[in-house]
Amino acid sequence: MPLRIFRNAPLASAHTGCYNGPVSARRLLLLSLGCLLFSGQDALLAQNNSVIDQARLFREANSPATLRDATDATALPASDDSETEDDSMGVQQILKEHDKRPTLVISAGVSEVFTSNAALTRNAERPDVFGVGEVGVAWTPRLSPTVEANAGAHASLFRYIRTPELDFANLGLGVGLAWAPQNLGGVSFFARYDLTELLGSDGNHILTDNVLTGGVQKVFVFGRAHALTVGATGSLGMADPQSAQRHQATAFASYHVQIARDFGADLLWRPAAHFYEQLDRTDFNNILSLTLRYRISKFADLSAFASYGANRSETVAFDYDVLTTGAGVVLALRW
Repeated sequence: MPLRIFRNAPLASAHTGCYNGPVSARRLLLLSLGCLLFSGQDALLAQNNSVIDQARLFREANSPATLRDATDATALPASDDSETEDDSMGVQQILKEHDKRPTLVISAGVSEVFTSNAALTRNAERPDVFGVGEVGVAWTPRLSPTVEANAGAHASLFRYIRTPELDFANLGLGVGLAWAPQNLGGVSFFARYDLTELLGSDGNHILTDNVLTGGVQKVFVFGRAHALTVGATGSLGMADPQSAQRHQATAFASYHVQIARDFGADLLWRPAAHFYEQLDRTDFNNILSLTLRYRISKFADLSAFASYGANRSETVAFDYDVLTTGAGVVLALRW
């Protein structure tokens, strides 16, 4: 918006409110530089918020090109004798597959992703394509028939074609435990700690996020080829900057079907409430995603995915809708 300046008239910035007083030429120059500086800081803050939201959304949609399958793992229900003596062949099959799951996985993956709303804005949505490259390691030792530990670390790079100012690096590690008692009919409990560090393309700090999560889930086995997992989680967060700090209450329903020996599909619905302490703001977020996975060989998986995210906030400026779709390949060594 152009500023009309009259002699001896007060000058004010509609955006920053930098000054309200008489203006001399020298003071006008200084004030203009100051307003530009504050505007630049506001733009940088908005940019960093977009990066933070995009990184969190990408993880929460459970895109197959990320390498956190094992670090996000929760134990499958343990089987008792009464179950396995029945006709529950599906339970036996899934437990058999779970027992054969490797304890240690070292992975590297790349994916190409289209997003309809790169900056996750309410208005003036800007579509873009970004690439993701990631390496990771995950360790999931079974401590007992009903208790499983999980630990992992990953590093990833996000690179945008049209909006390179949103480029960032994501570093993370996590540890957790999952417990599936035999006498609760397939109900399991889990807890974990995650540390995430986001860096801009210039190496500058964007976010340090510490999250402690606890949850419960139940698996409903319908047969040898498909099952439904439903559950809920709660998490406490501590972040730098504090404006990005949030706590969450989340529900989820995930349906898995094994279409063929090497081809499977997962449908996920994830409603959540995000509570931002410093901003006194609550967001209600919904994610619906579909993932298709095909095992090319013992060491390589090909996947395609599509997700829709909708965020509705008490602060309307943070509302957004976004469609994301893409494909990726992961190479992995498993032991």
